[in-house]
Amino acid sequence: MGTFNIVEIVGYTFFFIGSLITLVGVIWLLVLAFRRHILWGLGSFFIPLVIIVFAIKFWATAQVPFVLYIMGSITMILSSVYFFI
Repeated sequence: MGTFNIVEIVGYTFFFIGSLITLVGVIWLLVLAFRRHILWGLGSFFIPLVIIVFAIKFWATAQVPFVLYIMGSITMILSSVYFFI
């Protein structure tokens, strides 16, 4: 088993932080969707793009969790592209 260098540790750390932020945003959006209507919640849970449609349609209430979702996803993507390639 090899050792990790500092770049890999930073990459894994950013990826983990981005994953947590994304998870918080998605769970928050799912809670809001289920509160709005059971079909919004089920659709957001089982069909991937419905959660984005929900966030845009109900922007006033879904603004903060959607921004968390997007920022966490961007952090994960950038850390995987920059640190792991």
